[in-house]
Amino acid sequence: MRNAEDVERFHEQILGAARWLVLTKRRNEFTVQEIVLRLREDYPEFTERAIREGIAATSRQTASARDGGSHVAFERIGPTAYRLVTRFGSATQVGADRIVVPGR
Repeated sequence: MRNAEDVERFHEQILGAARWLVLTKRRNEFTVQEIVLRLREDYPEFTERAIREGIAATSRQTASARDGGSHVAFERIGPTAYRLVTRFGSATQVGADRIVVPGR
């Protein structure tokens, strides 16, 4: 990544891919490989390693230790499986065309 703006864009693309997968699958879970495949379609310049590191950087375990969890977007639920954290767009209910976030 060249600068902070590029890093921010990169993380937004990862988050967007996760949201798209959750909506498409109608359940709040996805694998690292699904994110990699989704992003590589539109952004072939993103390497698989960079995407994996980007997901890990915003997962609950990593971010909590680093900065109090203020940038947590994903929670690890398995060896390669994650889910969105509520404040970043996850929900208890996924509708046909939207994610319903409790309290909004």
